[in-house]
Amino acid sequence: MKKILVIGASGFLGRHVAQALLADGYAVRCVARNPARVQDLATAGCEVVQGYISDLASMQHALQSVDAAYISVHTLSPQQARTAGQGFMDVEMDGLRNIVTACRTNGVRRLMYVTFLGVAPDSPSAWVRGRWEAQQFLLNNGRGPGPASSHQNPCPAHALRRARTGHRACEQTPKRVDEGPCG
Repeated sequence: MKKILVIGASGFLGRHVAQALLADGYAVRCVARNPARVQDLATAGCEVVQGYISDLASMQHALQSVDAAYISVHTLSPQQARTAGQGFMDVEMDGLRNIVTACRTNGVRRLMYVTFLGVAPDSPSAWVRGRWEAQQFLLNNGRGPGPASSHQNPCPAHALRRARTGHRACEQTPKRVDEGPCG
């Protein structure tokens, strides 16, 4: 059975991704800053580990023995003390670097970035521009197939369907995580 990590499982979209993966029969590990916030997922069958995207060691631990990972982290609120004073995208980009490093160390070849508001390099919203920067970083670091294009739809249901089928926000052809190694 494939084991899938969900980073950001305490959030709205990440929680739904974890539930959908469980329903599809995957073994699911969730990483959360505060494991109590995902107790419902633990009760449903998720393995829960405490971790912070800003801490490489905790990402290394969370990514051990997994086949793929979903990232649904969208930093808007203040984070732990070590990131005080950083902008939300600084925190998130540092975290993505840690996740990619941990994926390489642990041989995780499939990494999906899930967002439901879309991405655009020229958006008036810093949040949407930040999503585009995160997407480009991940595309340029070889953690999955697909051209560096932008496939976006602001509908959360569409994003969840993409998450359930293994379809990355930037990928043209849907693939399930069990269709073979990529990258």
